[in-house]
Amino acid sequence: MESNEQTSEHMHAHGSLIPTFDLISIGGKKYSPWDYKEKQGLVIVFFDPAKSSDLEALSEINSRYHEITDENAEVLAVGSGPGEQLNECITCMNFKFPILSDVNGEAAVVYGATESMIYVADKFGELKLQAPVSGDLDATLVKVIDVLDLTELECPECGVSTWPES
Repeated sequence: MESNEQTSEHMHAHGSLIPTFDLISIGGKKYSPWDYKEKQGLVIVFFDPAKSSDLEALSEINSRYHEITDENAEVLAVGSGPGEQLNECITCMNFKFPILSDVNGEAAVVYGATESMIYVADKFGELKLQAPVSGDLDATLVKVIDVLDLTELECPECGVSTWPES
């Protein structure tokens, strides 16, 4: 059985700290993974707003958002392209989580997201899971929630990585 997890020279190893970025949401607010430092886990979803399959995936994540927030985590959806283009694509979809604009694709490059990807980090910024958005999304979301559940049980005093100073 093949794993959904991707490996490449640009992707970060499990257990490494996730890279930071500063991106603007379609609502005009600036977001960074560091905003959640020592507060919440993160599910970062890189998507292409021109792909209907990616929008369907975001819709599914939106319908299961409560399961993610129940695990003390937040979703940051990072779309390629300018905010105006993203706004046109998703205005009527009523997402419960921030939709961020990666205008020049710089955040995607730093994360090594050469395709639509999901990254899960614990509240200390440690990468716990990376998986493509394509494929069996339901199975991937079950994994995401399981990983978040497990990270809520981890003990930082037991050697878990901590966020670097920003």
